[in-house]
Order: sequence, then C-alpha cells, then structure tokens
Amino acid sequence: HGIGIGLIPDPPQIQFWGKYQPLLDHALGECDTIKDKNLGKFCHSGSFHAVINYMMSRQYNFMIDRNDPFALCFLQKEQYQKECFFQIAPQLPGLIHNNLPMILKLVKKIPDPYFENTAMLSLTNFTSQGNSIQEYLSFITTCQNFDSSISDACIPAVVMSIFKSGTPELEYVNAVKLCSSNSLAQKYKLTCFQRLISISRTIYDEKKMEKVCGIVERQYQKLCE
Repeated sequence: HGIGIGLIPDPPQIQFWGKYQPLLDHALGECDTIKDKNLGKFCHSGSFHAVINYMMSRQYNFMIDRNDPFALCFLQKEQYQKECFFQIAPQLPGLIHNNLPMILKLVKKIPDPYFENTAMLSLTNFTSQGNSIQEYLSFITTCQNFDSSISDACIPAVVMSIFKSGTPELEYVNAVKLCSSNSLAQKYKLTCFQRLISISRTIYDEKKMEKVCGIVERQYQKLCE
C-alpha cells in the first residue's frame, strides 16, 4: 500500500495537475510488475488512496464530483476497479456530511453487485468501527429501507466491523449481542449469525468456538455444526 502511495508524486509535475489518469496509469503499471498479485493489489489501492486524498483536499487542482464520487472508478480497467471503490467509499460520509441515506443512494448507483458490495464493506469498516450496538442497529435500520442488494450487504459488513474493532479474543461478544437483538428481522438474524460464525471460524480455535457457539441463540446453534 505504501509503495502505491509513493508512486504518486507529491507534488505532481505541473502539467499533470488536475489530471489523475496519467498519474494512475504510471503508478498502476509499476504496481503490476510486482510478482505477488495480492501485494500488487495493495499497491493499486495505495495509488488510488494518494490520488483520492488530492481530490478530497482539492490539492493540485484535483477535485471529486460530489454527485458522482465513483466516476473515477468507472474509468479504470476492470482489474483496478475494486481497489478504487474500496478507497473512495470511506470518504463518502465526509463528502456528504454524514447523510447516510444519500450515501447509500450513491453506493446503489454502482451497477456491478460485486463492486457495490466492496463499497459497502469498505464504508462500514472504516466509518463504523467502535460504534455502540445501538449505533450499529441504527445503521442497519437505514440500510433496510433500501432494496436487497444494499440491505443484504449491510449486515455482513457491520459484523466484520465489530470483529475488526473488538477486544482481542472477545470480538464475538458484541457480534452475538447485535445478532440477538430483537430489532433485527428474522431473515437478517440468520444472515448475521451466519457471518458471525464464518468469521469466528477463521480466527478462533476449536475450544474458543465452543464458547462462541455456547452463547449463540439456540435456534441458530445448528450453524456451528
């Protein structure tokens, strides 16, 4: 990621002020020379991070379109778009003054469900870490006012956010509280517990999984089998 940031000059040459594509084309091309493809993606992400920071702060004549903030991503080759959406999504609250319904409408404009889900995951991870259960539930309630593509992506993203910001080895506790809330509709509870158990299995050993499953609502404990 740091290499990708470093590939975007600060400041850029004057002839490139306000012209992000030549900067990105060079940086992304350099990232592509990294043999490890996963590391290459981190590099791509860093390059977008640097350019988007210029756009958000209006440095060097760079600006972001408040009505279409993802426009930059649509102009990129498909193999670079995920990292672009991932970097722009967390900027939306500051851009739209924390107007969540408006933010979700902008995410909804992304036509590809995969990239839409990427933006939702990034938005939730970076803007919701450390929230209270009630704040998470409020976020989910707003999501549920949108169609299934948004609401279905919302629950897994929130659960991931809780795990990322939770106390080490006890991340599951608040996740279980969220999934057990009476404020969640039954279908969302199922999605919530599925995501909770899936994440838990990737980070906890068998003994800890017994504790996790021990406090999961009885009707969902079969997901632990």
